[in-house]
Amino acid sequence: IEQPMCNKILIHLEKYDQGIIAIFYDTQSDQFIRIFTNYLVLATGGYAGQFCFNDNSPGSTGETLILAKKIGARLKGMSTVMCHPWSIYNGRQILLGGVVSLSQGKIIDEDGVQLLKDKYICDAIARDDYHEMIDEILKFQLECIKQKKDMYLDMSHADENVLNEKFKKYGFSPKVVKNKRIKITPTMHYSSGGIEINANAEAINLNRVFATGEAQFNGDLGIGRIPGQAFASGIVFGKLIADKIANEGVFNTQYQTSFKDPPETMHLYSKENNDFPIEEFQKKLSTLMMDLIASNPPVVSLSFLRKKIQESQNIILSRARGSGKRYEDILTLSFGYFVAMEIIEDLEAKSGLLSIQK
Repeated sequence: IEQPMCNKILIHLEKYDQGIIAIFYDTQSDQFIRIFTNYLVLATGGYAGQFCFNDNSPGSTGETLILAKKIGARLKGMSTVMCHPWSIYNGRQILLGGVVSLSQGKIIDEDGVQLLKDKYICDAIARDDYHEMIDEILKFQLECIKQKKDMYLDMSHADENVLNEKFKKYGFSPKVVKNKRIKITPTMHYSSGGIEINANAEAINLNRVFATGEAQFNGDLGIGRIPGQAFASGIVFGKLIADKIANEGVFNTQYQTSFKDPPETMHLYSKENNDFPIEEFQKKLSTLMMDLIASNPPVVSLSFLRKKIQESQNIILSRARGSGKRYEDILTLSFGYFVAMEIIEDLEAKSGLLSIQK
């Protein structure tokens, strides 16, 4: 999915009785723009784009969810995501089970050494019947990533004609196979957490602010995923939102002339770019978030990770500065730590619920 035909990124929201004031930053003109609206529709996707390996739109990095919460929205289920174990092109395209099964479950490293040693899981992959074991597969893959081991599907024993036929059937290029192996990585496919809404897609606690598509809270893992829920949500709730706005028709051009306080996000802007290592921090954040989701750590570990995130946030606020695309990358990283914090809060709530049930 290519970048939208718009260079403006949303960096701040403030809620007033008659509507919303938003600040946008134009990465091309290097200017800040203020817009007032009586109705706001958030159709910005989820936050899977915060992960290094994902097959989402580049803009799905969760900023809007955090900004909505800051003005009163409720977020729910933020630790509920769908991570797919088989992807190619650094996570940008998912490899289907019919192709993966031809490996007979043999996942090897660069030297050809078998990495996945659980025969039960290997056999399930060979039968294309591994879906109940995805959590175990992801934990194995995460350990490989932590140990900086590249993973490959071993196709050396697969019939070349059958392999080519499968690739043709599913629309993949045979060039993915190099030296009879396919390089794979897990990829973040879908985030089910988001903004809680009512039956009209209006954000709970926020009059005239709506959320649709993947920006909504879509339920538990397995209930909804991109084709089945987010797209349908955009169509169904889009119609409901349009009807409500048309029927209510409250439009007022009078609005506040200034913000209550300068937004924190503007403190990260500077025409003088510095050498803050954004990419390095982003990779560490992605690994931390992946670890949170894959390993379901105990409450004690969550408290420790919360402190680490707060420390990183303080470092960014004190050191990271830039303009243009660099400013956008800094903002994405900054909001990413807020997303990670929401994941931790959701995991802590689930842990508390489990303790009560026990």
